[in-house]
Amino acid sequence: MKTTSRALAALTLTLLACADLPAQLNGIYTCAAGNPGNAFDYGDIGDFITAVNGQGLSGPVTLDVYDDGGPFVSTASYLLGGNGYWSSVGPTRPLTIRAATGELPVVAGSGANMVLLGTGVNLAAMTLREPSHTTIDGLTFSGAANCGIYCFGPSSPSWTLSGVRIANCRIHSVSDGLGICFYSPILEGINSVVIENNMLWNCRGKFGLSSGPRGVICAWGVGLEWIVRHNTIVHRQAQQDTVGYWFAFGEPLEQFVGNVIDIDSSVPQPNEIYSIGMELRGLQCLSCCGNSPVWRRRLGSMAGCWQGCQRPAGRPVACECQPGPNGSASPSRLAVYRLGAARHGDT
Repeated sequence: MKTTSRALAALTLTLLACADLPAQLNGIYTCAAGNPGNAFDYGDIGDFITAVNGQGLSGPVTLDVYDDGGPFVSTASYLLGGNGYWSSVGPTRPLTIRAATGELPVVAGSGANMVLLGTGVNLAAMTLREPSHTTIDGLTFSGAANCGIYCFGPSSPSWTLSGVRIANCRIHSVSDGLGICFYSPILEGINSVVIENNMLWNCRGKFGLSSGPRGVICAWGVGLEWIVRHNTIVHRQAQQDTVGYWFAFGEPLEQFVGNVIDIDSSVPQPNEIYSIGMELRGLQCLSCCGNSPVWRRRLGSMAGCWQGCQRPAGRPVACECQPGPNGSASPSRLAVYRLGAARHGDT
């Protein structure tokens, strides 16, 4: 009898404890800064991220972000990555944070720690720590200290991540750092990445590291099936040894197409594209110059378009290139892209 009573008591306590646990997230949620009129599920993106990190997902989850309450302010809670998120996100339970239809939400400043990159505390507007099956779509990030969107790869070689997409974002005024950065201490740690249709300007392209990622769009430890396409960079704050597109140590990019850069080449050696120990493969579209002559650097085996281009009527030019013999390249056609459009098309 005592044994039965103890078992029933233990079961009761377990049920009570489970009842106190918050439910996992599932479905579409809404967010606007300050939750004006209490019409939204969340009053801050950071509150939603905190819920994801702690509660996890039981199905596909989307956060529709609205601009009704004005700009959001990045804080330490803008770091996605907790046990709830890691244990639940997956191919059937993807996570999307996106601008709601017709909205232009802005995240100002930077409060999210850039995990294990450099010494001290470096701050991003949003950090994705060991992300998988996650999309950031259509947000604007303004005025970050060291990075707009920072993705930190797996810290264990037994953990391979995949399915990250950064799309249709606007990132600008990063005073001392990077626009979009993927950093993986485990080489080839993040697979199936898509970076597309983003617009970046007034980003320095590096910060206080003697080595490591340095680019407006950059990646260290590229995995399988990476696609980088239709992004625009205006690099008028170019400084020596900075770069627009920077990739190092990993697998060849599956696709590097339709990317544009408008660069200030009056500065010694601001590079359009820079690669270490890897190559681009497939049809290449390397952005071209703002001012002639353009300085370029080549390390490792990278096929690119190294011909100088002139800007017609003040517009940037994109050279689409086919790799030639021994990794060389030549323009296959010349396309002029609209500068600053969310999606770039021929004009």
